[in-house]
Amino acid sequence: MSNSLVITSGTLKSRVVNAEGRKVLLTGGGYEITLTGHSPELRVIGHGYLISAESVDLIDLQGNDNFVEIHTLGSVRFRGENNSLFWKNAQSGRLSPNFSLNGEGNSVSRCLIIS
Repeated sequence: MSNSLVITSGTLKSRVVNAEGRKVLLTGGGYEITLTGHSPELRVIGHGYLISAESVDLIDLQGNDNFVEIHTLGSVRFRGENNSLFWKNAQSGRLSPNFSLNGEGNSVSRCLIIS
């Protein structure tokens, strides 16, 4: 992944990251991350994340038991299990993002208010 940011579990339980123009890969898990700016891709291989993001073209959830809030979303692929995604706006004026739902126990919901 060129112009990418790889984040693995560490000692910090909460982290704010500028993702503007960068692909983001999350591995490990079990902590809270806030992504500011617009990212072309967010790939989550880890588990137990609490993720908040401003804008992402594609979210690829390969891990399990993750909770994602996103303000503006293009599309999402679920390949893990028991992930929850809440979105507010679809990109480019569309009515909703594109969804690919695989795996068990995944959910997608539109929220009018995201903190």
